[in-house]
Amino acid sequence: MRARATAAILVLGLAAHGANAQSADPMPGGSDTTAPLPNSAPVDTPPAVSAPTADAPPTVEPSAPPTYSPPAFYEPPPPPTSPTPHGFHMPPWSIRVDPFNLLLDGRLGFELEAGVTSFISVELVPIFVVNSKPPTLNFSSIDNPVRQESNGLGALAGSSIDVGFWLSGHVLEGYVIRAMFQNYGYAYKTVDSGHDYDRLEHTDRVLMAMFGSNSRWGAFTIAGGLGLGVDLNHQERCFTDADAAAATPTTIPRPTGHGCGDLQLLDSSGNRFGVQGWAYPVVLDVRFSLGVSFD
Repeated sequence: MRARATAAILVLGLAAHGANAQSADPMPGGSDTTAPLPNSAPVDTPPAVSAPTADAPPTVEPSAPPTYSPPAFYEPPPPPTSPTPHGFHMPPWSIRVDPFNLLLDGRLGFELEAGVTSFISVELVPIFVVNSKPPTLNFSSIDNPVRQESNGLGALAGSSIDVGFWLSGHVLEGYVIRAMFQNYGYAYKTVDSGHDYDRLEHTDRVLMAMFGSNSRWGAFTIAGGLGLGVDLNHQERCFTDADAAAATPTTIPRPTGHGCGDLQLLDSSGNRFGVQGWAYPVVLDVRFSLGVSFD
């Protein structure tokens, strides 16, 4: 009885083992009975990370830097543009007249000045002879026969030019040192009984240094200066006593004298008149002028 039971158990175990083998192996020539589920997504395989070794640390791929996206309302600034070239700029300038030179010497000068840098200016002073009998030429007597006139273009006797160096660092204001060259042509004559008697012509070519100043109240300007120079065109015209004694209303003697240091004229009575002054060829120039200045 026990032997039969043991034999039955063995038969059942062999049968179960055969059934399992048939279900695990597919049938020859058949297809795999296990099919993927419909609409199923493939599963991503994670990247392989190399295992660290004892000699080198694990390799990590660098990540790209984050990019900045400006807000929607941000407007970038306009690109830089090249500076626009400036047009002509009027430099500082001034125009002045010397009323005392006009009243005393009979010469009207226009002082025309403009700045070329912040502390350097250039000045032109054309002079016009407007009075033939000024007080300074006839101070010895009221009936002085000496007259003056321009020896240039009409009433224009010539012009001076100078360069001014402004000690204040600003042109047309404060103290100034001028380096000047004057070129003025004059003619002098004596008049006898309404007729020209003696005549001489001379061109003043004076090299001068002047110290001056300008004071301003808005556009109004008062300028002054004191100059000392020398006439490069130094000439003498001297009459001796014998020359003066030989003068007649119809005869003008030649000047034969020397050393008088002046330019002399003679009248028909034998009187001598100097037109340059006692310090000639040294020239002393005094200015006091009024005008306007603009920056």
